[in-house]
Amino acid sequence: MAMDPKRKAYWKEGYQDPAKVAEYDNIRFIGGRKRANNRLIWRAAEKELMRCAGGKMPSVVIDAPAGTGRFTGELQQAGCKVMNLDLSREMLGVLQKNHGSGWEVIGDLNQPPLTTVPDSAVLCLRLMQHLHSHERIEAMRGLRETSEWAVISFYPARHLKHLGRRVRKTLGLFKRDLHPTYSNQQIRDEAEKAGWEVVNLKAVAWRFSDNVMVTLRRKA
Repeated sequence: MAMDPKRKAYWKEGYQDPAKVAEYDNIRFIGGRKRANNRLIWRAAEKELMRCAGGKMPSVVIDAPAGTGRFTGELQQAGCKVMNLDLSREMLGVLQKNHGSGWEVIGDLNQPPLTTVPDSAVLCLRLMQHLHSHERIEAMRGLRETSEWAVISFYPARHLKHLGRRVRKTLGLFKRDLHPTYSNQQIRDEAEKAGWEVVNLKAVAWRFSDNVMVTLRRKA
């Protein structure tokens, strides 16, 4: 995936540094509110994965990027074989420590080292908000090569949390870069440019999360 130098440095620091990777789950998923939000996201993802497979869970779920295996345990308990695709060897190492060795693949999801996996669906979470529009399209084109179905989450920066960040940024109190705001129609347009048909698009618990979950079917 082509990145500008600043973002490439951020990626290496956050996703390849062993100390940062070891703390990844604690920072993002541990704690009362974060645990509750995580449960909401999982329930929504499970429902959409079942939509992909006609009311049951897919035989194979391709988690890309897999990271540390946010929902690997839930997918395994649901009877899915999980293929974990990620560019970071360090992240996959934590995943294996937490969930055991399975089907781990080191690779760029823009050019995944996979052919289409039968009876599968892609699960792509916590990625798209880090990318510019052309990068999201490129990533979705790559994922299209691995499966006929995908469940992808977007964080389009329309939540009250992001309004607060923009205010603090204006006041000089917020140092991180802000994610750009984009519409549901833009999400649809980008998915279609990448060769997907949008089957379902729905906000997940909008009062608590900025997550918009999109179910996609590969165009013929």
